Amino acid sequence: MATLTLTNEEKAANSFLSFDDASLGRLVKNGAIEIADDADEKDETRWMTCAMMLVGMAHKKNTDRMTVDLKGMTYEGQGIGDWKLTLKRTKARTSKGTQ
Repeated sequence: MATLTLTNEEKAANSFLSFDDASLGRLVKNGAIEIADDADEKDETRWMTCAMMLVGMAHKKNTDRMTVDLKGMTYEGQGIGDWKLTLKRTKARTSKGTQ
């Protein structure tokens, strides 16, 4: 497995996009290995992590709703159909950014 070692500058960075290519590649590889691990006890964490990333992206776009259409999806070489993922804010934001 790839080892992710970050510089102090990378650790303090506000965005993964500021990482150098090698560090970003190791980060992505580590994440992919973690996601590919089929241990059932990690499923809830994976769902929550993905959801929080999507919420963060919607917030950055200053939108209350996002929809992603995925056509012709495959998994392990099998067609699994078309999917639609919808993210919708259910409670207005507060001035502090917390509920």
